[in-house]
Amino acid sequence: MDAYGEAEAYLQRRVPELLGGNLCAVQSIASGVWSLRVGAVQRVAKYHPFAPLTRGKHFDVLHVERQVLNALAEAGCRVPRLIALDEEAFFAFYEWVGNETLDDWAHRSSSGGMKLIDGLLRNQRAIDEVLARQSDRWTACVAPGGDVASLTDSWASACQRAVWGAEALLERVERPRVTADIGPLIKRIGAELALRSPVLGSSDYNSRNVVISPHGEAFFIEFSKLSWDWTERRLVQYTTCMGSGRDQGVMRSLLDARAARLYVKLQGPEALRALDGHQVIFLLNAAANLCAALDRPTEPANAALLRAWQNPPQRLQVLADALGTPLSNDEQIGSLRAVFALHKR
Repeated sequence: MDAYGEAEAYLQRRVPELLGGNLCAVQSIASGVWSLRVGAVQRVAKYHPFAPLTRGKHFDVLHVERQVLNALAEAGCRVPRLIALDEEAFFAFYEWVGNETLDDWAHRSSSGGMKLIDGLLRNQRAIDEVLARQSDRWTACVAPGGDVASLTDSWASACQRAVWGAEALLERVERPRVTADIGPLIKRIGAELALRSPVLGSSDYNSRNVVISPHGEAFFIEFSKLSWDWTERRLVQYTTCMGSGRDQGVMRSLLDARAARLYVKLQGPEALRALDGHQVIFLLNAAANLCAALDRPTEPANAALLRAWQNPPQRLQVLADALGTPLSNDEQIGSLRAVFALHKR
């Protein structure tokens, strides 16, 4: 289903039967995703490339997507309803909630985001609550690599990578030379974050999996793979818009002091500290990826990253500035952020 013509032919043939109306228009909106007009109604079609590999397993991506979205939608969470499945062709058809992703929105809008972010934070909390009510049911659907042991391993690697990212970033941006070893501090923050209990949720959390409705509401998509992770880690990555592939794209974080105050009201001060810490670790990993790509730009993976993350010098400065801007008043995290905040331009 890679070829657009083949996919359009499939949709013309199957949509009338599956969705009960003639297909009047088709528009590709992302790789493997199409916006459809079926009669007077708009829908979304998605080809699931991993569906053939998971078919018949307890983590079958089509079945998991349907079950999770149905449960969340019935509870009033802002997610699109799954309208129909074609399990033979590995296609799913969804309610249309908008064409614009949060990454799109962040790169075109300079104001008016507090209501949107408030809704996003509340929606994530509602999703957590729904999945926690039937945790045994959803635990049985967790994808390979989504278990707690895998989270522990990947988090240890992320914290180690963050140490290198901090050192590499400081070498490339205009910040004073650091004489103290900040590695132990980063590892200590990471170890304390790991003590919080993870929750079940989507394993694919990024700003392009948040869709903004025409009314400015944030809808979460992509629940075909479940995993254990921390809510704050998900929120940091949902709200950090990387601008990949954009000519003038840079990183735009939608988490600021005002959003942090909203989060305190929802989850309490300890959760705010976790949000602050997870943002630091994530930004340092982003810095590590970009610095490594700049060090070895001809390696295929690095070349691909540099094509996606354009404007590297500006991105490095934005990363450093974001790292120097605290979300909480935690002394330990603040001392790390201060390394990047000194003499900010």
